Amino acid sequence: MEQELYNIKENALKETLAKTLPSIVVSALCFFAATFGVALISKIDMIGSICDLLSRGAIISMFVVTLLLPSLLLLCDSIIIKTTRGMKEKEMELIGNYIVDVFENINNDNKIAEVKGKVKELCAAYPLYKGRLY
Repeated sequence: MEQELYNIKENALKETLAKTLPSIVVSALCFFAATFGVALISKIDMIGSICDLLSRGAIISMFVVTLLLPSLLLLCDSIIIKTTRGMKEKEMELIGNYIVDVFENINNDNKIAEVKGKVKELCAAYPLYKGRLY
């Protein structure tokens, strides 16, 4: 059972990376090209140095997000699960649907207010702390 769950999570990570990797690489390389280009042509040392550092950071970030972060998420999954307030798959699916609803209706204040109300109800059902804090 545990191995099956691990395989599901591993497959989810692979699928996510397959879908997002192109946009991560393109974004990182565009930012790298822009900042590296400015670093090369800038006659102001401070601007050139800052852009050089930013271009390196873009490449480093790309590698961290694509190589290190997925592995850490898989390794630290048991810790992450303990931060869910007791919510299970059903509630996580609801949260995912709420996120999609907001993104699909980003300019619709009524829909966003409706989703906000649903999120408050869900959070009230799974309080962070039980009882009084004082």
